[in-house]
Amino acid sequence: AIAGRHLSHLAGATEKTAFLVVRHGEEAVTIEVVEPLATAAHVSYRPGLRHPVDRGAPGIALLSGEAPRSGERREVTLARTRGWASSDGEVIDGFRAVAAPVIDPTGACRGALALVFAGDVDAAPLAGHVMAEAHALGEGI
Repeated sequence: AIAGRHLSHLAGATEKTAFLVVRHGEEAVTIEVVEPLATAAHVSYRPGLRHPVDRGAPGIALLSGEAPRSGERREVTLARTRGWASSDGEVIDGFRAVAAPVIDPTGACRGALALVFAGDVDAAPLAGHVMAEAHALGEGI
């Protein structure tokens, strides 16, 4: 319930579909989605979508919030360094995503906030919004 306002703010500020992902074993599971209200078109995304945790920006963000593992993807290490992950077509062909881990006050990764979109959009400015909301959500847990 706490995530809803952060997802709404993120979707409104970026005009992209925002969602919350949590880890369930070796899968990343979407549990809440907020679509932007003021756009002519946007990506529709459904809660319940599952994919391997080592694929896609949300999964990479989840792994980046954990301790490093031997043999992890280079993208996980990069996300841990910069605070966000991006992917292009790894979960759904033709769609891109940007995500950041949600870290609670104890330092535990509780999930990841993400945006999904299509087209040639610079991910870096979106990442700033995603990281800010992920940090605020983590502090509020």
